[in-house]
Amino acid sequence: MKRDKGQDVADAREAAARYRKLAVADPDQHRALLAAHLIILCERLSEAGRPAEALAAAREGADVFRELTATASDPNRHRPDLIDALASLSFALLMHGDRAEMRAVAQEILAIRLELFAADPELSVARPDTYRPDYAKDAATLSKMAVTLIGQGRAEDALSFAHQAVTAYWSLAAVIPDEYRPGLARALSNLSIIFSKTDRHAEGLPAAEEAVAIYRELAADDPAGHRRNLASVLTNLGSILGEMGRPSEGLPACEEAVAVYRELAADDPGQYRPNLARGLHNLAVRLAELDRADDALLAEHEAVAAWRELAAADPDPEFAQGLHTLGAWLADLGRPADAMPVDTEAVSVYRKLAAANPGLYLPDLAAALSNLSGELGKLGLHAKALPAADESVSIYHKLARANPGGYAPALSTALTNLSIAYVGVGRPSDAIRPARENIDICRWLAAASPARYGPALASGLDNLAICLDCEATNLALRGRKGKAQKLWREAVKIRADIGAS
Repeated sequence: MKRDKGQDVADAREAAARYRKLAVADPDQHRALLAAHLIILCERLSEAGRPAEALAAAREGADVFRELTATASDPNRHRPDLIDALASLSFALLMHGDRAEMRAVAQEILAIRLELFAADPELSVARPDTYRPDYAKDAATLSKMAVTLIGQGRAEDALSFAHQAVTAYWSLAAVIPDEYRPGLARALSNLSIIFSKTDRHAEGLPAAEEAVAIYRELAADDPAGHRRNLASVLTNLGSILGEMGRPSEGLPACEEAVAVYRELAADDPGQYRPNLARGLHNLAVRLAELDRADDALLAEHEAVAAWRELAAADPDPEFAQGLHTLGAWLADLGRPADAMPVDTEAVSVYRKLAAANPGLYLPDLAAALSNLSGELGKLGLHAKALPAADESVSIYHKLARANPGGYAPALSTALTNLSIAYVGVGRPSDAIRPARENIDICRWLAAASPARYGPALASGLDNLAICLDCEATNLALRGRKGKAQKLWREAVKIRADIGAS
């Protein structure tokens, strides 16, 4: 069952409030428990995407443990809890964007551990991996669980594990940086990816930036061990900035990632050509966002060429996606003749992928078929466009029955392409049905979002009027003037309605 993050926050807040009252009545017994529940509240608020409130809870929890440590007859009693609370505070500061204070808190953790070790070198609390024998193992397990859940498409479920992994590695890396900073960087990168997969790009940005900073330092000391990791997190950072509408800031990260992957692929093409292709694709997307169409096409062409070589034996979803993107850009640039063979190849690859895994790739096959039919129509190749458009509509009908809101816009486009293809092959009577169905969908979409779908409704009405005109002409030529006049009157009314709106 999917967790209700709002309810998790409410439960944690209620528990903290309960212990706050108990701590007022009996501070010696309940102040430590109050602080522990404040840290739990911090974690729940972070998972719910409320970084400012999470930071406030973490600050209060850490302050309580600081006070308990300072006033206790045995300071070591609360220092492990203080260290854990400070690790949570560091994470909360990172997610809130306060990186300078975050580093200061990390130094505070290190100072506490060094103080403990100086007072008693045998006191194992100075090393969290010995104080808690399974602590380092737990951090690795949490990170692995997060990656596994991402791979299963369960990004929301992965968030809690990723959050805990970062916090654990933070505490470990504060005292044993050489051993645990790579794990911290990896956990931060995983966290940023999870935020991106849940469309919370702004929340993932600080983690991505910190991962880049750590891997840059690691790669400077050990290029062979960490340059590939640096390139990976740079690619991720560029994508996040692009999704946030900041492509000019994301472009340098993508360019640096491609430069690193080129060097790596030159030495070991078998291992790094896929990474280079992926990096080139992300670079092309950033360039396109900056309206540098020619540069974007060059990068995407190179990415597709690399993927084509890699996918010679087996179909590759990234190769298919690269073809799909390249075809769409060529079409947008008014080059349907160049887009058509690319779209044809995309359909071929997606058809193989969908045959093996229809649940995952059938929507992509439908989109590729729709694009192909559109480009064939622009070239006047309506007889070839018709079967592609018809198959696309058939797939989208199945998908829309299970998820109407998710596939209605794509079905609308496919229906338009199908009606145009029917008119193009001289079958306007068959074109009217998909054209009318498209109007029904567009009206439904425009009712919920007029600004977004109003233009599509107007275009759909115009397309229906064209279909009616063509069919009316056919009927008139066959002597059925009464029905022809009826269709012409409907077409005239539709155009008048478009003009009035």
